[in-house]
Amino acid sequence: MKRVMSAVLVLCLLCALGALPGLAEEEARLPRLQYRSNDYVTYLGKELYLEMKVLSGGTLPAGSVLELRDADGTVWAEKVFNAGAKAIAFRIPMEEKHLGGHTLNVWYGDRKVTGEDLYVAVSDLSRPTVKTVETTEPVMSISLDCGFYGDNTDVVLGVLEEYGVKATFFFTGYFVKNFPEEAERIRDAGHEIGCHSMTHPRLTEQSRTRQINEIQGASEYIQQQLGVVPTLFRPPYGDVNGAVTALSRAAGMEVIMWSIDSHDWDKSYTADKVFKRVTNKVGPGSIILFHLDGYTCEENLRRALDYYMGTLGLQVIPVGELLEKGGWELPANPYLTEAAPEAGEEQPVAL
Repeated sequence: MKRVMSAVLVLCLLCALGALPGLAEEEARLPRLQYRSNDYVTYLGKELYLEMKVLSGGTLPAGSVLELRDADGTVWAEKVFNAGAKAIAFRIPMEEKHLGGHTLNVWYGDRKVTGEDLYVAVSDLSRPTVKTVETTEPVMSISLDCGFYGDNTDVVLGVLEEYGVKATFFFTGYFVKNFPEEAERIRDAGHEIGCHSMTHPRLTEQSRTRQINEIQGASEYIQQQLGVVPTLFRPPYGDVNGAVTALSRAAGMEVIMWSIDSHDWDKSYTADKVFKRVTNKVGPGSIILFHLDGYTCEENLRRALDYYMGTLGLQVIPVGELLEKGGWELPANPYLTEAAPEAGEEQPVAL
């Protein structure tokens, strides 16, 4: 009899310590939750409302608390889980500390109860995108979008070297993939490299998942292939809204538009027409948009640089330096707080 009693006591003790997983798990079976959506964009001063469907209620004790946490383990919100609930929701007012991109999950103690990660991008709508930089210094920037072709690369690099100018080149993932040597030559010449999406779509017309791949995925692809971390993003066609801005900043990139579009992409624009556009109301802080595959590319650059540097006496510097001159603070970049991928490191990114 004593042996039976001892065995029962040992069994109870093992259960209490969790040494018998089958019995212990049965006593506190976790609920299973599913997000209504896996990607959210919200803004400073707004309320983030996250609703999850309860796939199964589990057997948690009454009054059990679930926590919404980010990847660092910071608790964003808590919720008492009620048995029999069909859904559960969290409401979180967005504050300065939430700015950027975050991966969120719901936890019960040290166990996760959500199957997939939730991505949230939080931005400050009151902060505008960059078109012109306010500065009293005699400085401005030339930017070149690199979307589809690299035929003019050596000509452009030659002109910029001749004038002693460093410019900002915005690469698409497509350009880096199809013109890797040209992309490397631009990088090796010391020019600034920004991101111009993966495949050059109109971003406001895309799904949230596609937007993330076009912005964040393109940045990661550039890092993998060139070993450069972009901190600037130019939306294709200048097609931008709050969501595109939020996702860009969450990926550590400020959205850079332009003061003047040269229209060098338009075949009907002669070199004289382009020159007239790019010399109209130019001054300190201006950002001029050219294209690497623009028509009459060499003539356009030479005439523009002669005017900017000779007639106006302006120094042409990369956009990143121009932002510094204007006291503009870039978004926190998650890739600069971690080890950036080595050039050539494999990571699947759709093209």
